[in-house]
Amino acid sequence: MKLRDVFLVPLAALPSLFPVRAEIPDVPFSGAYGATSGAGSLSGWDRLGGDNPATLGAPAWSVSAAGYAPFGLDDMHVVEVETARDAPRWGASFGVRTLSAGEGVSVSLFRGTLAARLGERWSGGGALRFGVGGATGRDGGVGGGLGMLWRPRSFASLGAAWEDGLIGFGADCGSDFGGAGGNAASWRYSIERYFGAEGEFRHGFGLRLHSLLSIYAGFAPARETASLGVRFGAGSWEGFSALRRHAALGGTPVQGVRWTRATGGEGGEGENEKSRAPPSSRR
Repeated sequence: MKLRDVFLVPLAALPSLFPVRAEIPDVPFSGAYGATSGAGSLSGWDRLGGDNPATLGAPAWSVSAAGYAPFGLDDMHVVEVETARDAPRWGASFGVRTLSAGEGVSVSLFRGTLAARLGERWSGGGALRFGVGGATGRDGGVGGGLGMLWRPRSFASLGAAWEDGLIGFGADCGSDFGGAGGNAASWRYSIERYFGAEGEFRHGFGLRLHSLLSIYAGFAPARETASLGVRFGAGSWEGFSALRRHAALGGTPVQGVRWTRATGGEGGEGENEKSRAPPSSRR
C-alpha cells in the first residue's frame, strides 16, 4: 500500500461515519467560501470559486491562491489556484486544486468556467471539470455544470446551479450602513439548499467594516461545520484567513491571497456589478 493510500482510504470512509458530508473541506479558491462553509457560492458572493458558473465581477483580471491542511493533518496538504478575466459582457476562469499526501501530488482537479450577461439583471454560465490521479466522486473523471443568476434588486440575488446530479438554489440579501462611497460598511446574509445525494442547507453571513476589512461566518448543519474568517488588504492585494471546524474531526485553518487589476470597460454593467458585490469584494 502506498503512503498516500494510508491517508486517502480513511478519508474515503468518512461519509459512512457522518450523516452527509464530512470529506476533505472544499474551500474553492476564495477565503469568503472557506469562512462561510460554502454559503454564498450559488448567489454570486464572489467571482472566484463557488458552485455557480454564472457569477461575474467587475471588468478585471484576478488571481487567487489558497492552502490548507485538512483537519490539521500534517502530511496532507491542499493547494488551490484560480485566475479569471471579466469583461463588461462575459467572463472566464480556470482553476486547479491539488491534494498531496507524503509522496507529492496525489489528486488534481481542473475546472474552467465561461459566463455571459443576459440583459441587465441576468447572467448564465457553464463549467467543465476533470480530475486526475485517482480523484473520485464529484472531483473524479470528467463532468460539467450549468448556472443562472438573477439580481432583481441591488440588495438581493437569486441563483441556481446544476452539476452531476446535484442541484442547488441560493438567495441572499444585504444593505449598506454608515459612511458613504468605497468606505461604507455593509452586511450580507445567504441561505442555500442543495438537493441530491449530497443535499444540505448552508447559511452564511458577511460583514464589511471598511474597504480594508471584512468578516465572514457560516454554518452547515449537515456537515456539522461552523466557520469564521477575515479578509483584509489594500489596493490590488487581499489576504484572507479562515477556520472551518467540524464537530468531530477538528479544525481546518485556511490562508490565501488574491490579486485584482481592474480593466474598466464600456456598457456600464461592470460598475453595476461592482456596486452589487458582497462586502468583501466591493471597493
